[in-house]
Amino acid sequence: MHPYMSKARFPQNWATAELVKQYMRNYRRYEVRKGRMMPRHQRSAAIFSGHVSQLPNVDSEEEEKDGKENDGDENEGGDTNGSGEEDD
Repeated sequence: MHPYMSKARFPQNWATAELVKQYMRNYRRYEVRKGRMMPRHQRSAAIFSGHVSQLPNVDSEEEEKDGKENDGDENEGGDTNGSGEEDD
């Protein structure tokens, strides 16, 4: 952190919070202008109406790939009782 932005000069880091808010406003404004982000009224309408597109779960795709590569030889966890023996 820059020495000027000390807690003695700005109690409770209010100046840092304002800098972050300004950065995020400018970032969103630029992204909307470039067409990479919807305008605010469209973003908030999509959230309230439930029409937000869900991103695919990347972890589940990786687990599927890992399972095919292992051919079931390795224990992926949950099948042992802690002693190395399988639960019945």
